[in-house]
Amino acid sequence: MTAIRSGVDAVDNGARWVVGMTPGGSTYVLSKWVFLRALGVIYLVAFASLWVQIRGLIGPHGIYPAEEFLQLVRQNTTGLDRFRLVPTLFWLRADALALDLACFAGVACAALVILNFWPAGNLIILWAVYLSLASVGRVFLGYQWDVLLLETGVLAVLLAPRGTASALAVTIMRSYGAPPANPPWPSAVTTRAR
Repeated sequence: MTAIRSGVDAVDNGARWVVGMTPGGSTYVLSKWVFLRALGVIYLVAFASLWVQIRGLIGPHGIYPAEEFLQLVRQNTTGLDRFRLVPTLFWLRADALALDLACFAGVACAALVILNFWPAGNLIILWAVYLSLASVGRVFLGYQWDVLLLETGVLAVLLAPRGTASALAVTIMRSYGAPPANPPWPSAVTTRAR
């Protein structure tokens, strides 16, 4: 009976640690870490799959060329109104090279988010590049999941650590210096002592 009780306590303590209910306040460090890595994977898949199709969809000889669309917007709007109607970085250049570079930047920044290098900055870049592509991609990038990815990307910036070292890495490093009083997992020392 004691073995079952200690097993239940270990699982309960582990679950409390994962969701941030350990003594000392909740931090949700692990939850944020998993969420940001998962969002990085989603961005990576989105940019990589778009990169394969981008020239055929909105490239210079694509189905709906981005350059022609932006030229029409330029002709029918004045001043800064065009930036409000079509918020995109492709106002500078919208040829095949610019589209490929945007997809490359998206894949590279998504990989850096997965690796947890400067997540806040990379998430801002990912959001801006994906918004730019969605603005000129019109019918191809106007679905619910594209809008949801843009919304989630903005909110993720608020969760992301500002520096290059993540809170999870700092927490792990601190735990090696001073182990928690009641760890959520059985350690080799406590198992041998029993």
